[in-house]
Amino acid sequence: QQCSGYADLDPGPGVPFFKNHTEEIVLNPAVSQYGLGVTDIDEDGVFEMIAAGYGVANKVLKWDPGARGGVGGYVDAAAGGDPLVASPQGSAVCVVGCDVDGDGREEVYIVNSALYLGLTDA
Repeated sequence: QQCSGYADLDPGPGVPFFKNHTEEIVLNPAVSQYGLGVTDIDEDGVFEMIAAGYGVANKVLKWDPGARGGVGGYVDAAAGGDPLVASPQGSAVCVVGCDVDGDGREEVYIVNSALYLGLTDA
């Protein structure tokens, strides 16, 4: 049974639900990114995608209409920016944006783990 309101999103049998837009991400090497959050991190009215990096820097993917020779693409807004967001040596496994304190602005929470399985010595 489908949830109410989602029936028009189903493309039908044999048709992929998601499209691959990998080529739209500028400088996109294969790395371990374990979580993806979507929020307006810079409060410009446009959502960014925040990719949690495990052993690599977190990415804040922001649309840049001038990227890829004017075709447009997603660029990493965290690269060279705030080290608390990029956390190049972090082990992030999850990222989420939510308004915890009720001020109308979403905070970003990045969950790090010392080990891939999330277990540590007590």
